[in-house]
Amino acid sequence: MNRLENVLAIFILLLLLSIFFWKAITLQGLWVTGEFSLSDITELNFPLKYLLYDSLQKFSLPLWTKDLLCGYPAFAEGEGGHLYPLNLLLFSFLPPLAAFNYSLIISYLLAGFFTYLFARKIKLSWYSSLISGIIFMFSGFLVTHLKHPSMISACSLMPLLFYLVECYWGQIGLTPLILAGVIFGLQILAGHQQITVYSMVGVSLYFLFRFLITLFIENYSQPKKRRKTKKLNKLRKPFKDTSLKLAFFTLIIIIGLGIGAVQILPTYELSNHSYRSAEIGFENIVRFPYPPKHLITFIKPYFYGDPGEGTYSIPGEEWGFFWENTGYVGILPLILSLIGITFIFLRNKKASFSPANILSSNQHIIFFSFLLIFSILLVLGKYGPLFPLLKLPVLSTFRFPARFLMLVDFSLAILTAFGIEVLLNKVKFKKIIKCCILPIIVIDLFIFGLKFNPTISPKLWFEKPESVKFLEKDKSIYRIYSLGAEATWSHVYFSISHGWRKNLLPYLKHREILAVNSNLLHGVSNADAYFPLLPLRPWMFKKFIEQNINFDNRRGIAIIPPHLMKIMSMLNINYILSFYQVENEKLDLVKTIDVGEGLPPLKIYKNHSCLPRAFLVPTTRVVSDANKIIQELTKEDFEPKKEVIVEKEIPHPSSLIPHPSSLVEIVTYQSNKAILNVSSPTDCILFMSDTYYSSWRVFIDGVEGEIFPANLGFRGVALSKGEHEVKFVYKPKAFKIGLIITLITILLLISYSGGVILKLKDKF
Repeated sequence: MNRLENVLAIFILLLLLSIFFWKAITLQGLWVTGEFSLSDITELNFPLKYLLYDSLQKFSLPLWTKDLLCGYPAFAEGEGGHLYPLNLLLFSFLPPLAAFNYSLIISYLLAGFFTYLFARKIKLSWYSSLISGIIFMFSGFLVTHLKHPSMISACSLMPLLFYLVECYWGQIGLTPLILAGVIFGLQILAGHQQITVYSMVGVSLYFLFRFLITLFIENYSQPKKRRKTKKLNKLRKPFKDTSLKLAFFTLIIIIGLGIGAVQILPTYELSNHSYRSAEIGFENIVRFPYPPKHLITFIKPYFYGDPGEGTYSIPGEEWGFFWENTGYVGILPLILSLIGITFIFLRNKKASFSPANILSSNQHIIFFSFLLIFSILLVLGKYGPLFPLLKLPVLSTFRFPARFLMLVDFSLAILTAFGIEVLLNKVKFKKIIKCCILPIIVIDLFIFGLKFNPTISPKLWFEKPESVKFLEKDKSIYRIYSLGAEATWSHVYFSISHGWRKNLLPYLKHREILAVNSNLLHGVSNADAYFPLLPLRPWMFKKFIEQNINFDNRRGIAIIPPHLMKIMSMLNINYILSFYQVENEKLDLVKTIDVGEGLPPLKIYKNHSCLPRAFLVPTTRVVSDANKIIQELTKEDFEPKKEVIVEKEIPHPSSLIPHPSSLVEIVTYQSNKAILNVSSPTDCILFMSDTYYSSWRVFIDGVEGEIFPANLGFRGVALSKGEHEVKFVYKPKAFKIGLIITLITILLLISYSGGVILKLKDKF
């Protein structure tokens, strides 16, 4: 493979990316691709990356954040890709906007270049290989999923896995498989496990196919008499040698899991404690399906409307999302793919028309034709014949089987390259054809995707909101609650901006409400959170709050009932931000911000019944059924400062009322550590409205104590009378065990690499 050709391919791919993403690459824009309700890029992924940036500046990792959901295991969630090497490098040395934009652009470049490399490896020409890289890089799957950076990062490495598997079958030695294991591990660290699993499905099928083809050809190439014999021993050696290669495939899995253990174990722990752990796999995979009629979008991607223009149908249980159902690669690539597939039936008259010859000369066309059909049938989900496969372990844990479109688009990119080869071999005007194919494909893909992900001025977006300026005046420890943020975002989408391309200013003004998780950019704590995985206990409070606020959208009023206000006060919610007029006797309107752009004024309410982040409670009440605790908390006779509801007996003397001389002083309050000075003349319970999570430890005067779930989702510690220093420390065992496994795996790989280098040195 010519190095100059590779450099030229990278240059062309980067040039096209620079045109496609010119505002982002010149740091004149931040992507603000919207959705029907909030945005995965501005309310999820950029804040997560900002959290990584902020932690790295302090020489730490964002294992836990105190500023979301009364405390949240941010690293365990995984989608931040906090240990993915590219993210670590960029967010360590670049400002957050530059690191965010370039991490995405580099991932797109890798997706295109690795596809090109694989196409070259299977002996396709430089020209057709380059086009295959361009098609996958700008495919509908990748362009519409830009708002999911972890998905793009994991997907960009998939073509490299195919390349390394092809290298393995083309040479003697385990090095390609070991490298493939490393890449698989990096996919895990990138943070999107569904894409990682789906890519391994494709790579595993490819490995198995190469195994079967090799075995068949080895068998068929033997003398005719030997093939016909019934004695198995005559076939034993070729079968044994090839099967040994198949067994080595497990190296990819073992090495990948070893490298990814530092992310896998914390995520597994969180998923076991999340509300989604109780969901049935069948319910996951039937929601938001891919209706067969959506196949028309491979020809006309905006046939059912354009969400960026506000014309796409509202998603429902039987419809799905545009960005999940789009796999457009262009009209010409579809035609060229069909031409490539027909090549199987166009044989040279002088060539032997034998099964071995057909398989040997067309094996890649055959495989990617199979992978294309197989993946489409999986994309169809419950509407397809392969739906039972989606019920298998691991696969059943994922929503949106339509994400198998990744394999569909990759297959079409490779088959297009074969189609170009066939076409160029059959026509006389090769140069004219070459001059036409590339620009037609590029223009088609640019027309489809160039405006799908708009950007906004970073200067405007990162300007400090007026709401933050007001909240900063309060130096106490408290939380906010952004009431109705999703509803008002939807109002902007459907009624004001009509999508997210025509007018971005309403979204800019909407920032004033500090919708989760955007509060992370401003150091403000929000009692809510927006993540795919949420711990079950705080999630129950989140849903309870959402379900008990009474909205009158016609009058723009939100009513918080008294029992709910008591819960919100217990959560240390001191301010409520909303575009609604919020009604509750415990709230005082303290700030109004006129935002304009069709939005009502933002109102900030102060909660005068807000309880401190930590306080002492004299007695406990046992309610063993966790599902009934919230009901008990909302009863009129429950007073958070007088009793704590626990799930088992906590041995300590009880009194009926708090002692007036009791004192709690928060000395240190950080994401991974909190130190409190406590003084009480009686035995008591320290209640802290931070999320109860098994990885937290408590030390009372230097001696480890016990944290128990208090009021269902928070931390309680039994204290004897007197003065104490209470220290909470986040010590995630799953992270530490995973880190040890990851480091051992890396050391073993370094040792292996050293051994290989020494052997090569001895030879020379």
